[in-house]
Amino acid sequence: MTRPRLVAGALALCVAAAFALRTIPSYHLVFSPGEVNFQESDGWFHMRTVHNLLAHFPFRSGFDPYAIYPGGANVPTGPLFDYVLGGAAWLMGAGSPSPALIDKVGAWTPAVLGASFPLLVFWVGRRLFSESGGLFAAAWIALMPGGFLWAGHLGMTDHHVLETWLALATFGLVCEAMEAAPVSSRRALWLTAAAGLALGAFLCTRPAGVFIPAILMATVLLLPARILALTSLGTFVVGTFVFLPAVGVLWSEYTLLSLAAGIGVTLVVLGIDWLWRRRHWPSAMMPLALLVLVAGAVLALTLLQPRLLVALRTEILRVAGFGPESRFVGTVTEMQPLIRAYGSSPLDALFQQLGVAWMFAIPALAVAGVWAWRVRRPAATLFVVWSAVMTVAGFMETRMVVYYAVNAALLAGAACAWLTGFGSDLQRRLTTVVLGAVIVATNLVAAVPQMKISAGPGSDWRQALEWLRDHSPEPMNDATAYFKRFPALRAGQSFDYPPSAYSVAVWWDFGYWVESIARRMPSSNGTQAGATVTARLLTDTSAEDARVTVSELGARYLVLDPTVALFDRLGRSQFTNVLIWSRRFGGQYLRLFFSNENGTLRPVVFYLPDFYRSMAVRLYTFDGKPAHAESVWVVSSRPYSSRGGLIDVISQAREFGTDQEAREFIAQHPEDTLTLGGMDPSKTCVELEAMPDFREVFSSDPRPPGTGHAIRGVKVFEIVR
Repeated sequence: MTRPRLVAGALALCVAAAFALRTIPSYHLVFSPGEVNFQESDGWFHMRTVHNLLAHFPFRSGFDPYAIYPGGANVPTGPLFDYVLGGAAWLMGAGSPSPALIDKVGAWTPAVLGASFPLLVFWVGRRLFSESGGLFAAAWIALMPGGFLWAGHLGMTDHHVLETWLALATFGLVCEAMEAAPVSSRRALWLTAAAGLALGAFLCTRPAGVFIPAILMATVLLLPARILALTSLGTFVVGTFVFLPAVGVLWSEYTLLSLAAGIGVTLVVLGIDWLWRRRHWPSAMMPLALLVLVAGAVLALTLLQPRLLVALRTEILRVAGFGPESRFVGTVTEMQPLIRAYGSSPLDALFQQLGVAWMFAIPALAVAGVWAWRVRRPAATLFVVWSAVMTVAGFMETRMVVYYAVNAALLAGAACAWLTGFGSDLQRRLTTVVLGAVIVATNLVAAVPQMKISAGPGSDWRQALEWLRDHSPEPMNDATAYFKRFPALRAGQSFDYPPSAYSVAVWWDFGYWVESIARRMPSSNGTQAGATVTARLLTDTSAEDARVTVSELGARYLVLDPTVALFDRLGRSQFTNVLIWSRRFGGQYLRLFFSNENGTLRPVVFYLPDFYRSMAVRLYTFDGKPAHAESVWVVSSRPYSSRGGLIDVISQAREFGTDQEAREFIAQHPEDTLTLGGMDPSKTCVELEAMPDFREVFSSDPRPPGTGHAIRGVKVFEIVR
């Protein structure tokens, strides 16, 4: 067989393996008779938007009154991903697709896009390194576990897979255009236009993705080569025109700023290059001149548009985990640092997200930096800057692993190709087989279990949401309002809701489920809008405070599941995140002690009286009914110095029959450090009165607590006012 056929066969195998991995293990989790279970909250958001788009195709709503109440929200994402899904469904349905067809297109599209990455990665790897480097990179990306795999698997209908695809296409086309000699050839011009189209499409998918233009600008400044500046200029200009239809969406002012800056930087570099050539000045002085000019431009922009730059700086610090709002970032898993977000240890987190590709990629990046410096090849410099930025970003924020996976695969592919270049033909073939086995074995052992995880609403949530849809009143007094088209609101403009409008109080993780399945208005959603007030309701400890918060939310129903009120056996719960968003002192509700078991310190979550008084626990665990203290503990503790600082170690714990007995014991021992609370989140340590303002109207698990089973259902409460 000829080498081209071998290469084509290997690529076909990579694509087939990528598609099988993304569809077969998760098929039964996504498809069931009569319904599609989209994964994660954002998948439901996009499908809600796509169904609305196809009701008015090709016109997309700019505002969604159902996204959150009160206030509603302008649609926060770029339009391209929704048009890709909607356009495909519209064509396949001959202009009138059924809801079932729309859902199927939405479920399959991310898997198809994800499975196509081996082709793109091979193309870029072959251009940068070699054919064998491209093939190894295709194999790495086809099976790589973690966030990249998750973003492009069946039912994960979110824009991340498309934005990553377009970012890779942008850089690949820029590299192709730069190396399509001469620079003025028709092929180079077409490739530059294609790069601009890809960049504009990327920004229409993720308007906040200003780091892609920033990488191009940084490379132009680092290596002020004429071919790089010309290609980047054309890319920025075309990208700006492509993005113009999306102007007005969230973050678009930053996008336009980045594109304008890119055009300005490239023009300055070209102007200085022309001046230096004409004056025959020393080329070593050019970077210094560029640095002075860029500093002057930043200073001028700071003076002319201080608000915009301050807002951009604040947003960057927030995402990076710095500043006063950083603690809220820590409650969102995808925004946490890679080595902390998943896994039981940093190494386990790396393995779960990247397999062992990072072991090849990180050393390869250092070598690639030296290689790019020596060859002074613009495409090589661009690749190194791009990879360095994505490496840092990927480790800083798990969300960025979807991008870093591509660079890790390319770097690991180059490293593998280099390793197969030693020894005899037999030795090289043996090395290739061994490396192929490493790629398959190390990736699949993490990837396959990940594809068997369901992140969509389970049967309990489905029952509760369907009950809401069937038994609660229409908030807009008209069921057809759900599919109406609403233009985006201008700054300062508000939506005029009818008096019948209300919200369903629900934690933000589940807000888009409420909107998409129940077709009701949540009090908070996946953008974390409304999270603070909703968290305040869940942590209110008195009926009076709860009434005030309910009025602020305009809530008529409250939906709770066990993750918000209970703790698992490892001491994990959404309740801790709710406390952070409520801006209340967590020590009022919970204390973390440590028990000394045979010389080993183990964490113990101790539940304070206000934990049981909180609305989340009082309603979910005790159904808003009176409850007597049945498990009252008093803990004696002492401070202990550990590597992480001072911790409280339990020296003695004693259980009492009533909270009165416990308080009397504390009063008799004023010299001791004693804390009253509970050891079991489902057994109160204080007397709880009834909550008449909240009436339980549905539970997917109607068996009462105390019958010997684990509480697991989703409960709906009607708020009586």
